Amino acid sequence: MPEPYAVEQRKGSRLYHRQALASRKTLTIQESMWKSQEKDPRSVLSYYKALCALRKQEEYKEAVVYGEFIPFLEQEDRLMAFYRKGEKKTLLVLGNYRKEEREWKFPGRIKKVVLSNVEPRINEKYVKLSGYEALILEVE
Repeated sequence: MPEPYAVEQRKGSRLYHRQALASRKTLTIQESMWKSQEKDPRSVLSYYKALCALRKQEEYKEAVVYGEFIPFLEQEDRLMAFYRKGEKKTLLVLGNYRKEEREWKFPGRIKKVVLSNVEPRINEKYVKLSGYEALILEVE
């Protein structure tokens, strides 16, 4: 893209018109992607909206915003895992950054699934994460 101060000098040039047309096409593509994601409850946009809303929910606000950060499974490759420990609630945040699923035995008790980007596969002791799954659990 040309610098803002140089736009006036190039307005009549073919380069300017090509760049302007390309940026309009990009905006059109982005707008259509936005509209399709707004309607899909399983989209990335919907997940991030739910994630932002979690910060404002009275039930979890204290743990999410002010809770202590405690790393978990630090030795695991391509896995984001940590606790957010508040006064009343403890959350376990998990993100699998692999294509392959992974499973491990959870040392505590899982109370409930707070948020997930796919259908979670959990029993009382085992957590199974699909490839690229993000999961937030309320734990004891």
